[in-house]
Amino acid sequence: MSRYPFLLIALILAVGYLVSLSWFGSKFFSYARENETLSLQKHEKQRLLLGDVVTLELQGSGFDKATRVQMHLDVNNQDAIVGTFPLESTANDLLLEDDLLFLATAKNGLQIFDIRNPTSPKLTSQYLPRVAVLDIEKSGSYYILSCAAQGIYIYQKSANDTLKLIKRLYTLGAAIESRVVGGFLYVAAGKKGLQVYDLENSDDDRPINVVDAGGLVTGIETYEERLYLATNSAGLQVYQVKTAGNLLYLGNIQVDEKVRDVKRYRNKLYLLESNKLSLYRLGRSPMPELLDSQVVSGNSHYLHITGEILYVSDSYSGVNQIAISRSGDSRLIGYIDVGGIPRAMASRGHYLYVAASKSSLRIIDQRSILPRQVVLAVAMSNVVSDLFIRDRWLYVAARNEGLLLSHLGPRDQPLVQLGKGICRSFAVFGDLLYAERGADGLEVFSIENPAAPKRIAYWPELKSTNDFARIGQYLVLAKGSHGLALVDVSDFSRPLVTDTIADSYALRIDIKDGLIFVAGEKSGVSILRISAQGRFEKVGEVVLPFPLNSFSEAYDLKVKEGIAYIANGHGGLLIADVSDPQQPRIISSVGLPGIASSLVLEGERVYISCRNSGLQIVDVSDLNSPRLETGIGISGLTSGVQIVDGMIFLANGYSGVIALPVPQQIKNFKVLTAEKLRVTLPSPKAPGRYSLQVNNREQSASLDGVVRYTTDM
Repeated sequence: MSRYPFLLIALILAVGYLVSLSWFGSKFFSYARENETLSLQKHEKQRLLLGDVVTLELQGSGFDKATRVQMHLDVNNQDAIVGTFPLESTANDLLLEDDLLFLATAKNGLQIFDIRNPTSPKLTSQYLPRVAVLDIEKSGSYYILSCAAQGIYIYQKSANDTLKLIKRLYTLGAAIESRVVGGFLYVAAGKKGLQVYDLENSDDDRPINVVDAGGLVTGIETYEERLYLATNSAGLQVYQVKTAGNLLYLGNIQVDEKVRDVKRYRNKLYLLESNKLSLYRLGRSPMPELLDSQVVSGNSHYLHITGEILYVSDSYSGVNQIAISRSGDSRLIGYIDVGGIPRAMASRGHYLYVAASKSSLRIIDQRSILPRQVVLAVAMSNVVSDLFIRDRWLYVAARNEGLLLSHLGPRDQPLVQLGKGICRSFAVFGDLLYAERGADGLEVFSIENPAAPKRIAYWPELKSTNDFARIGQYLVLAKGSHGLALVDVSDFSRPLVTDTIADSYALRIDIKDGLIFVAGEKSGVSILRISAQGRFEKVGEVVLPFPLNSFSEAYDLKVKEGIAYIANGHGGLLIADVSDPQQPRIISSVGLPGIASSLVLEGERVYISCRNSGLQIVDVSDLNSPRLETGIGISGLTSGVQIVDGMIFLANGYSGVIALPVPQQIKNFKVLTAEKLRVTLPSPKAPGRYSLQVNNREQSASLDGVVRYTTDM
């Protein structure tokens, strides 16, 4: 047999192999290029007149055919962050001394960093690994560490700059914080009150005095011969330090809520509650003299003072910058989001060091912190959990303050309280507003004239409801772990419960085409109807297939044209076809940062409020391939979101109600190369600083505050 056919076959196979290899290689490298890290280089900031159009050439990497560009108001001032250092454990306290930063951590003991380069800390040494250190107190050559149940460790710096353990005190309770006055150590020990130790008596490690302050002692501050104890239930206790570690009780400062933090700067004492900051003058009189008191937002937790600037952190991820005058007057001058709950702060020069709970140390240029930008802010002294707007009238559920009403006019309007008691949520159906009053039941208002609502019904027996929806003559109540209730409200004077489902978990409800869609957290989404006898009938359910069903976390949902959009907790946004309710079909999903907890639909966008990451906006024009379009890191969001006249109104927890323009998707841009992008920005409607966000299907990068529009150059 001739060998030529074999040669021909071998040649064909070789060519095919090379072609395949070439095709695979091109696809691989194309894929690699498309998945190259997306990044943006810093760009010179632009200052423009409102109405101007500008073209920018952006440098970076990872630009491809999937690239999109958005512009949104800069609300977080991230540009002030000049350095970030990852931490392995949550920080509890910071101390700066010369070129060293001492970090007290929850799991890794005491860590010491070299900050000769202030924006690039370097870990140099570590003490007490696996011990929780809550506080660092520096007294002379001593470093005193409060270590919760492990008590007190006292170190001294040696000649070679290392620390040497010289004493350990086994406190009676958890050592939270300490101060030294006249050779005596005073320890805030939680349930065990205040404990006093004689530092000069090296042989005795027992307290020489224990003071019951009438509540859990959480903090301590001193001034000359006075001691101030922060408690969780007995206000701020004031004591006179006597000889031999004895204390004389002078009185206490009553507070509305528990004392979050207390700090002294010179002869001024700052007292922080969750929503109030008070300033006192310390002098010859036994008790501090109140100079000023103001509401602060954000469920405040920690204080730090540097010169005439005071920093107040919230329980989400923000730090407020407050200027203090010599007379004691104060004003908010700046805000920055640090990406996690600020746990500790320290400063040197113009740098502010903030340790956040998401295990990162942020280095901030204090000179670059700017006021928080929003188009509208309605301050509250309590948690705002929901909102509704009609004809420029704003309804707010402010929990302990109740249901409030205000007009979104050009001037500040007083908030009017509607009805009595708390209000955690409400729902509007036509001209009726149903307000949830917790243990006090439901209240119904007519808002046909939104400026003058009228109460038309009160149902004290319908208690503790998460959400409710109206369907014909029935009201459906989602009662959390207590399941569902169906109530006939055809006679407002006598609502009648016709059915309940007790063995389910019901968080949120949506009604479409006579069907009831129930978000049930771990149980996914149930689809129900109401029978002619006024009973629930199950039609179908939306649950991820096994084994993914354990990742179902349906916290909220909206249904539109046979499609269910589900806020799926850690699973992001889940999209399902429910046009056949008996056989719903999951279409797609998109992962989101944080925990997707509530959502609204507007056109081809879904606006999702995510715990720990703020507002996320998803483009759902292609249901099979949704994509995250924009993320705005606003801390403390609750469930209220509404879009009115191109503005997003948000229930922002302790920060009240805020509004900002809907982010603009930039249409006029061109990918020049994988490293260069040309973008033409249209002018926004409102002046202010704006950020650019560039993303593809997998990644996102931002230029914060890169363009500023003004009405006057």
